Order: sequence, then C-alpha cells, then structure tokens
Amino acid sequence: LVGITTVGITTQGAMKAAEVLEAEGYETIVFHAIGPGGRAMEQMMKEGIIGAVLDYSIIEVSNEMYHALLAGGAERLTTAGELGLPQVICPGAVEVLVFNEPETVPERYRGRTLIRHSPKITDLRLNREEMAEVGREVARRLQHTRGEAIFLIPTAGYDSYAVAGQGFHDPEADAAFVAALKEGLPPNFRVIERDTHIEDPAFATEAAHLLIGLIQQRSSMDTSAE
Repeated sequence: LVGITTVGITTQGAMKAAEVLEAEGYETIVFHAIGPGGRAMEQMMKEGIIGAVLDYSIIEVSNEMYHALLAGGAERLTTAGELGLPQVICPGAVEVLVFNEPETVPERYRGRTLIRHSPKITDLRLNREEMAEVGREVARRLQHTRGEAIFLIPTAGYDSYAVAGQGFHDPEADAAFVAALKEGLPPNFRVIERDTHIEDPAFATEAAHLLIGLIQQRSSMDTSAE
C-alpha cells in the first residue's frame, strides 16, 4: 500500500501518479495534507499498513514551522526515513502558508502576495529567506533516512498557483529552498530536478516510476537477504 499526499493545488499531479501506480498493480491511499492527513499517514506507516510513500505535497512542514493552519506536527516527514521505507518526496505547495480570511493573516506578513483560495481560506507565499529556512528544516527532518531515497523537484512551480503567470511564481525563492535542501540532505538522497511544474502529467508519471524502482530495489534486497 502506497501513501500519497496532496492538497487542492497539487491534486492533478498526485492523481496522475496514483493512476500510474495502480496500473502497475500497487494499491494507493491518498491523504489530504491539511494537518490531520499527514499525521494519519505517519501513524499508518508506524503500524505497518503503508509500505512506501510518494510524499507529493509537504506543505504541512512549512505550515508547522510558521504556525499556519495546515501544520502537520513535529514528526511529519520523519517516519518513512526512520523505518527505511521506499520514498519519493516532492515539494508540493511547500511555499504556501494557509490562513482563514485575510484579516487572520498575521501582521508581519502584511504586504505579501495573498491568494484567496476560497471565501474562508487565504494563501500566502513565503519569501526567499523563509524558503531557505524551510529547505534546512526539510533536510533536518530527513537526516535519519535509511536506504536510498529520492527528492524530485519541479523547478517551474510547486503547485498551480506557482507556475509562470500566477501569483506565487517566484523562481528565486524556490531556488533558495533547493540550495538549502541540497546542502543539508544526507548523501543517500538523490535529488532530481526537472524543468516543469508539479501538475505536469510527465512529472507525476516519473515520480510514480521512481518510487516503483525503489520498491523493486528494496524487494530484491529483501529476497537476497533471505
């Protein structure tokens, strides 16, 4: 059973990846990464229910760091690595903080780019310095990862709000995230960058196939150890 995370602005990519995995014979369970979703996925890994992870949207990490609505807790993004489960991670919506109505956005963020996701949800874009901090924190949470793992990065946008022409498009801030991430990740992580956005079906398909490769690799290692 493969756990997949997504939020609304990464859903097309995540659903394409799920479709590819299912076509290859894997069962999938999709978690809405709004706090409780990520926590549930981490718990199901601990219980041995989920055996591999396509962490397509890690928005819950940045929201935990900056005290926004979709906080996923201190354990988010740690369990798969500690258990040595096959995992492919993507930075889906990691640059987005989620608040309620615009007046609930903290004073320190006034003047930032905001997008009204719905009447009750307001999204905020993290800046370059904050994105570097997120990169460092993501790398810190992955320090104890056992075995090979992959971080797959779409350099042209981490969600539908961040592609060229949309309000959250900020390649410099995203590059700061990637630089900090690379600097802090353990050497068993392979970082792959693609010049496309996260909702591109080709990107989602590659993410699924990379995870299948890790699963098969782990399976053959287990077989040879018996």
